[in-house]
Amino acid sequence: MRVSDPPPAKAAAISAASFAARPQAEPGACGALRFRTNPPKVRLMTTDRIEINPKVMLGKPVIRGTRIPVELVVRKLGEGMSQEELLDAYPRLTTADIQAALCYAADTLAHETVVLHAAA
Repeated sequence: MRVSDPPPAKAAAISAASFAARPQAEPGACGALRFRTNPPKVRLMTTDRIEINPKVMLGKPVIRGTRIPVELVVRKLGEGMSQEELLDAYPRLTTADIQAALCYAADTLAHETVVLHAAA
């Protein structure tokens, strides 16, 4: 179990249904998150540049209009790839897309719950 994983008792309470029932996402420092319904019962979380759609890459956050996951952008930058190299490798990306991916990652981490267990 990772430190950020919920304890097993609470894991069952966190489901796609409970996630979909959230009325509104909290605005982040890098831009407001918003939900839209399309078609009914399918919730799509979006920002101006990041999209979460269950029909695209199994619901992973991606750069809007592409199949480029936010995770890939953040991972490549973390591995030392420069923005220029990333833009050359993925021509559909823009500098604003990279910035949005980093903001999305920061907002996601800022709202992460860390559960610490006492040492036995």
